[in-house]
Amino acid sequence: MLLATSNEQIRTQGLRGALERCLRPAVGFDHPRDVLKDPHLFSRDYYRRLFVQSWNSIVWPFAIGGTVLSVVCSLLAYPLTLRALRAYRAVKDHRKRIDL
Repeated sequence: MLLATSNEQIRTQGLRGALERCLRPAVGFDHPRDVLKDPHLFSRDYYRRLFVQSWNSIVWPFAIGGTVLSVVCSLLAYPLTLRALRAYRAVKDHRKRIDL
């Protein structure tokens, strides 16, 4: 049983390390580990550090990325929707002329 537990831990740690090595360059920041080293869940300092580190490493990049994505998508959506509506109206008018 001890051998299975140690093999499972080694496999899990290897997978975790591989994921961190792959995701760190893609995401561009490190995981906030120092908050999790000494968790005192009922202390004010723990939640203050958790908020500050999550803001800098998660909330701020997602806010910037979401804003940029929403601007780009909205700039692309208007011309595409306008083109689709004009095509739909042209087909509708063509059918109406054929039916008359």
